[in-house]
Amino acid sequence: MEIEELQKLYQNAYTDLNRLRFDKSHPWHRGLVIFYFSIIEYSDTFIALHQLGKRAAMPMVCRALLEAYIDFKNLHDDPKYGFGLEAAQLKERLDLLRNSKDLDNSYLTGIADFQDQEVRWQSEFDDLVSKGHKPLKQWQKFEKADKSHEYRAIYSELCSHSHNNLSSLGQRYIDTEASDGNFSLVVFDNFKPSETEHLVQLVYICLMDSSARVHRTLSE
Repeated sequence: MEIEELQKLYQNAYTDLNRLRFDKSHPWHRGLVIFYFSIIEYSDTFIALHQLGKRAAMPMVCRALLEAYIDFKNLHDDPKYGFGLEAAQLKERLDLLRNSKDLDNSYLTGIADFQDQEVRWQSEFDDLVSKGHKPLKQWQKFEKADKSHEYRAIYSELCSHSHNNLSSLGQRYIDTEASDGNFSLVVFDNFKPSETEHLVQLVYICLMDSSARVHRTLSE
């Protein structure tokens, strides 16, 4: 797939934002819109990186975009999915609050000021969990979205780049194309668009499907 096709889709999606009609005070509407906005912005960022030939950051942007798309799809198909997202947010707050009690961690200075919120957040979290709304791991989110194959393939690849795994670093910085069988280490190597065609296609699919879903649900 060519990047020009993605650019055209993005421009249409951005222009069509004006057609959205939603109630910002409605949790389901608000959730759909902010996830869709995230997909829009990540798509724009990916296109800009592609135009600049900045290959190193593309997988990280694609990973974030794919995660946003999975959450968007699940929330679109099941409004109650939002309760699990709320539970995950509360768990993150509680973990951060409890970690702030480590007086040696200067990065968490000031977080302890919210200690009075711990009981309320814990109560809200326990209430959501008791109703079956537990925070989901990424593989569970992909499974719910019927995207298990994507989780085990493309998402795994994107995470490998995000984590700077040796296999991914080798793809970027080790050139084995020498005719004598030798190799060299390269940085800012010549950008080859053919090496990112699968990423262009991924962004295109996520943007196209989320655009169709959000306008089917929230357009005038």
